[in-house]
Amino acid sequence: MDLVGEWELVPWESRASDGRVRWPGEERPIGDLIYTASGRMAVQVADSVREPLGTADPRDTDPAAQAGAFAADVAYCGTYQLDGDQVVHHVELSVHPDWVGTQQRRLAAIDGTGDLVLLMLPMAFGGETVVNQLHWRRRS
Repeated sequence: MDLVGEWELVPWESRASDGRVRWPGEERPIGDLIYTASGRMAVQVADSVREPLGTADPRDTDPAAQAGAFAADVAYCGTYQLDGDQVVHHVELSVHPDWVGTQQRRLAAIDGTGDLVLLMLPMAFGGETVVNQLHWRRRS
């Protein structure tokens, strides 16, 4: 499977155990995913509608506003490897510090349209267990 390149998030489905589909903030998320030929990766996904903090200095803002902005953002980078039908992200740096040093496994497939589909294993997200499925379209 050829993952090398730049990918743009198209749909993201987050399914709770009761079948509900959601995304924190209830807006369409935006995201970028990059895989390099040298085995590096980086990803960032954010709510497409976030309130501006009103300052160029991310540390000079109201703590509650800052927490809300960063809660609607997932970002990490590191190395990756293919393992059968999975891609394994070895996290070296993350906006969520508890992910540093972890492996983030995703079932990976290229669908009939050429989109990359990553299916995450069930995980705690927003206080419930969800299964996230992200579709990525290769940037031209």
